[in-house]
Amino acid sequence: MLKIAICDDDKEICFQIEEHILKCTEDKKLKVQIDKFYSGKSLLEKMREENSYKLIFLDIKIDNENGSDLGYEIRMALKNNSVNIIYISSYTKYAMSLFRSRPLDFIIKPITYEKINKVFNILEEIGYNDEIFFEVKNGKNIKKILYTNILYFMGKGRKIIIATVDKDYECYMKLNDVNVPNNFMQVHKSYIVNCKYIDEYRYDEIILTHNIRIPISRTYQKEIRKKYKSII
Repeated sequence: MLKIAICDDDKEICFQIEEHILKCTEDKKLKVQIDKFYSGKSLLEKMREENSYKLIFLDIKIDNENGSDLGYEIRMALKNNSVNIIYISSYTKYAMSLFRSRPLDFIIKPITYEKINKVFNILEEIGYNDEIFFEVKNGKNIKKILYTNILYFMGKGRKIIIATVDKDYECYMKLNDVNVPNNFMQVHKSYIVNCKYIDEYRYDEIILTHNIRIPISRTYQKEIRKKYKSII
């Protein structure tokens, strides 16, 4: 069951998004539960009780609330780095301010089936299931780490460092041999980052949550810009 939240103070927009989601998920044979919220406060209250949404469609302007600030609160105050946020707006000018909450996509009104379907196509690429593991092997011991908890991989000689939200691990392995889901991206010969944790994108570096700075090498600059074209 895919749990989805829609947050917009315009009830008609909420129902439009819901209809497109239902049609899209029916086409893709996905079971969903959709909850609608007409204020950011009500969404946050629900998420404090039950933090289990996979997708949130969030309007940039909700009455006097700032959707960008709301998304940032979801990431920081609720410490939810796994939910995929899709911002909705009538204007493109907000796109650059959204990096700090690491959105999956940015939709410009009017809402159409094609735009909603694009979101689910992206989600298919990165995977619906967060419960997949990277295995760290040290001798006879194997440690399973959820990919969703990994900030980045760093190559260091014959070893790799796996930096997670809790602690760092290391194992003997080449960075080129690391297999990762599509939401990870190589930005340097020594670094592969989890896009969910990107707070800010710059020409020569990426800033992850907790002000972790990762350099971008020239080899990957064009590819990275292309990946983020939809929101920068």
